[in-house]
Amino acid sequence: MIFKVFRMKTLRLRIYVIIGLIFTGFPLFGQKSNYNPTKKFTVEELQEDFTVFRNKLENNLANLYLYNSVERINFIFDSLYQNIDKPMTDMEFYAYITQTISIVKDGHNYIYPDPVVTHYFNKTKKFIPYHLTWINNKLVVDKQCTPDSSVIIGSEIIEINGLDARFIFNELLRRQVRDGYNETYPIWILNHFFREYYSYIFGHPETFKIKYKTTNGLEKTVLVDGLTKENMVCYLGSSLYPDLKKEKGVEYQFDESIKTGFLKVKSFDRSLYRKKFHQGYLREIRKAFYEIKRDNVETLVLDLRNNQGGNFEYGQFLLAYLLKEPFHLIERTNAVKGYNKNRLKKGICYGTKLTKIKRNAYHGKLYVLINGGCFSNCGIVVSDLSFYNRGILIGEETGGNKSVLSGQVGFEPITVLPNTSIHCDPVNHQIQINSKIENNGHGSMPNFLIIPTLNDIINNNDVVKNFVYKMILEGN
Repeated sequence: MIFKVFRMKTLRLRIYVIIGLIFTGFPLFGQKSNYNPTKKFTVEELQEDFTVFRNKLENNLANLYLYNSVERINFIFDSLYQNIDKPMTDMEFYAYITQTISIVKDGHNYIYPDPVVTHYFNKTKKFIPYHLTWINNKLVVDKQCTPDSSVIIGSEIIEINGLDARFIFNELLRRQVRDGYNETYPIWILNHFFREYYSYIFGHPETFKIKYKTTNGLEKTVLVDGLTKENMVCYLGSSLYPDLKKEKGVEYQFDESIKTGFLKVKSFDRSLYRKKFHQGYLREIRKAFYEIKRDNVETLVLDLRNNQGGNFEYGQFLLAYLLKEPFHLIERTNAVKGYNKNRLKKGICYGTKLTKIKRNAYHGKLYVLINGGCFSNCGIVVSDLSFYNRGILIGEETGGNKSVLSGQVGFEPITVLPNTSIHCDPVNHQIQINSKIENNGHGSMPNFLIIPTLNDIINNNDVVKNFVYKMILEGN
């Protein structure tokens, strides 16, 4: 029997690579502990890896030519291949091929180092000991991960080890996935994982020479010791690496004073609910809407911020409790049928079926909180809510694309480059959400754009939720 599945790729795998591997006892690595970060691969080995990488995109990535012509992509690939003229380490080659990411502009076209490599770095190497956020075109410190208080929270970073902070951020930004011209998602990634991506491109120095500007405008330069991941976890605890076992994926609360329900859905990823949240997603959603009806909720606030997507079934199930008429989660899927001008054929997907509305569906006033971390299947859900004019969107532009994106159908294996072992995700289908929505290369836009300030971030002030409270109290 052949099983057909559809799963929107999320950052889940990369989060496990970047964060989860700081813990010991991960069975994946018992067999391969002799990683040598200084090993150079020959030009021939690198060219072989690049050819495998290129073939993977040409034969699997349905959106390869969505934002570029065949001629431009071929020119770029040919140029990159021809310019492999010297040996490189695996991480040098990673920095080399990830230049293609912002050109291809596909949000699911993940490329990441071998998990063995990130495990080695996380266990043995030093990282910049601050949590940094990009805001108002500035790189600023919003969390301190070191006992050295030389650089205080709120300071603007001007240089790191002699390199301009804007140059550093732009180098990292152009190596982050995005759909089309959307930048809220790649910035969201870096605001969560700056130190990891910095280390991929700029290495793991023992010390960091940091030039910064204080909150009162004074410029200073200090030398700060790098820290291992283990030491940074000790200084910040769960605020840096939260224990998802203590979190709920679906959480409903009711404020009787304003007859408002608050429903937070952190993910649509089945494996996260099973392995981390320890909740049954369908059961929790069903229970939440039973309680919403029981509580006579007049206004519902749906918080989808930072929801990285997941299974189509979960997005459909939520929408069936929110929309007012039967709907199609997506319109169609397309798969690559061959390397030619008309290379796509129609695919088959569970997400295209007509979904009926649930009996306990909520049809009252709805506010939906969104940001750049709303990606993949979450972006689809928000796109459908917007298309059906269901709810007021508040926050920032969602990640991904509101019209067309990509995903994985079936059990396509991860592509591992034969020499450097760099991993490429198994995206193999194009997802047409709704052909009536123009593809302008952006996610869904909020009805009210609310962007947290640096002080909001530092003080954990949820300015978006506060804005919604104010609207409700004012009767809007």
